[in-house]
Amino acid sequence: RYRVWSNIFASVELKYNFIRYKEYYAQYSNYVLTGVGSQYQSVSAPSCLVGLGYRMPISPNASLTMILGYDVLQQKDSPYSSNGWFDIRYGFAVGF
Repeated sequence: RYRVWSNIFASVELKYNFIRYKEYYAQYSNYVLTGVGSQYQSVSAPSCLVGLGYRMPISPNASLTMILGYDVLQQKDSPYSSNGWFDIRYGFAVGF
């Protein structure tokens, strides 16, 4: 994070995503449906979220944050590229 002005900051987040899901498919014998099979698939994809954020202090040591990020890599299997829009994140930060 890089503080741009007052409570506004720029953010860059590098990630490597590992995704595992179960895929279902129909099983046929002589063109007759005989059942449903499944198998696990694994994919991975890098992503780089670049965006702006806002920090709202709620006390001297705590703040609420909101980050609006965009995946600049747009890899096929990235969870951030499926909608083509921005990733919105909210958070709570405490400093000790």
